[in-house]
Amino acid sequence: MKRKNYLIGFSLWGIITAAVTVMNMTRFSYRLFFFPALLVLLPFLVDRSLSLYEMVKPTKNGLKLFAFFALLILFAYPPLYYGWMTIVEHRIFSLPEMESIGKALNKGFLLLLVASIPEEVFFRGYLQHSVFKNRSKLLIPLISQRNLIVSALFALTHAIAFMNPLRLNVFFPSLLFGFIVERSKGSLFYAILMHAVANFLAMLLGTFF
Repeated sequence: MKRKNYLIGFSLWGIITAAVTVMNMTRFSYRLFFFPALLVLLPFLVDRSLSLYEMVKPTKNGLKLFAFFALLILFAYPPLYYGWMTIVEHRIFSLPEMESIGKALNKGFLLLLVASIPEEVFFRGYLQHSVFKNRSKLLIPLISQRNLIVSALFALTHAIAFMNPLRLNVFFPSLLFGFIVERSKGSLFYAILMHAVANFLAMLLGTFF
């Protein structure tokens, strides 16, 4: 049964990764609709025991953890982002116009709908807490086997879909999202919020380069 679940999980991951890569390469006009639809619908088509409500309903267990990491990201992420953009990507820092900031915030809200929610449903809700639910043993302090596996798949999807190996860096925030879900007793609520905070901040900081 475990092998069957793993096979189905990896197959869906492969289908989704291949689909979004083709859509990006062909600049498919409706990819912002079809990609999140695939992420949300496919798991429920293969596993009828899943409940979207049970996945996303908030619990008390993740609130303090979310607040702590949200504040940490707000203070620590900007200097790390600045270093990455200037040293690794050789971008030039400049002050943005208000119009650019407004567009970045709108894009951040769009990413909440087309990325944060559907990605957490598929990667954390389905893969981490359904397909790999028995892989809860800690490999290193605080990081479980299932979190490492799913974060690796999450990073590979981004690198392949955007044909950019630098996208592998999403492996690290993925570990954080997975950790929050585990400490929230499987609820995606605070992981979605954390994912959204990271995306909003990245879009906003991107206007300075």
